Amino acid sequence: MNLFRKISASSRSKLHLMSLLVCLVFISSCTKTTTGGGDLIGSYNRTELLQNWVSGYIVPGYETYGVKVTKMESGIDAFCSNGTVHELQNCRVLLDELFLAWQDIAFLEFGPAGDISLRAQTNVYPIDTGLVQSNISSGVVALESAANFAAKGIQVFDYLFYEPNFTDEELVVRLTSEASKKYLNAVILDLKTNSNYVITKWGSYKSEFVENSKSNADGTSISTVINTFVNHYEAFVRRGKIGIPSGVFNGFSQQVMPGNSEAFYSGKSISYVKRSLNSMQNFLSGISIGNGVNGEGLDDYLLFVQAKKDNVFLSEIILNQFTAIESALLNISSPLSIAVSAEKAGVSKVYEEMQKLVSHLKVDLTSALGVLVNYADTDGD
Repeated sequence: MNLFRKISASSRSKLHLMSLLVCLVFISSCTKTTTGGGDLIGSYNRTELLQNWVSGYIVPGYETYGVKVTKMESGIDAFCSNGTVHELQNCRVLLDELFLAWQDIAFLEFGPAGDISLRAQTNVYPIDTGLVQSNISSGVVALESAANFAAKGIQVFDYLFYEPNFTDEELVVRLTSEASKKYLNAVILDLKTNSNYVITKWGSYKSEFVENSKSNADGTSISTVINTFVNHYEAFVRRGKIGIPSGVFNGFSQQVMPGNSEAFYSGKSISYVKRSLNSMQNFLSGISIGNGVNGEGLDDYLLFVQAKKDNVFLSEIILNQFTAIESALLNISSPLSIAVSAEKAGVSKVYEEMQKLVSHLKVDLTSALGVLVNYADTDGD
């Protein structure tokens, strides 16, 4: 009898173990997994990737942006000299070109750009219109202080060239006062000084950048680029360009915040979201600025280490998700400041697709390439 009880207990134990194993197999089959990496990570030619980024994207990207800054300076000079509606409209065209060129390099906040916080000095929004007007009235032209970051940069031109409740003729009168002309020139000079600094510094920094390629450890160029890239996408594209204006981050109320849209006054925010996504996708793919040559990119690195998620190549998943976001953006017909209320479902769809890309970049890509995420995200998402 005792022997029978022992055998029964042993059998029940084995049955329990088998059931547990079956459950684990089932759970594993339902869980999305990322594979790849391992020993292949270190054998990839990182130097080739870094060289392609420098010569194909980073340096020409900054140079193109610098050209647009110089053209904007010339446009402002002509406007201040002639004071016509035609020159005002020309400044608006040049501003659009400048905004687009900025999207191409905004996420390169490392090296020389990181040293001077170029992003914060160039494109803070919403702009502090009260501070702008106060600076104009008081004749402030020293804009280097962080206290003036929200009263300088390209958003100042978006505000002044499109200031609401004024006709173009009235705007010309406002902007050709000596105080206004002085401020316009101070803002463009600040942009030019910063762009020249970054362009010049990359002339010497590029060697250091390429040589820092021995691994993907924290502090190496690969780690720095990936962390900066993912952080910019998560915080300044997904959150800044779409999430905040649409009210996603506005507490329990989720009240929309149209005034927090990029380029609020010109109403061109959606086109800049599209450009920023296209630029980041090109950079990830190693596509050069200007000639469009497809060189070495992170997509190639992911393919080299055979990174997959649910047996689909991770590079394909990431690039397809960029496409999904861009497709969702095509359904938005109004300026974002209007769409957050009038086309709420469409904007929510854009954010939903953007959110999916966060995990692909921040979790899957970094894991596949053995990169440690070294920035903090306080979204709670």
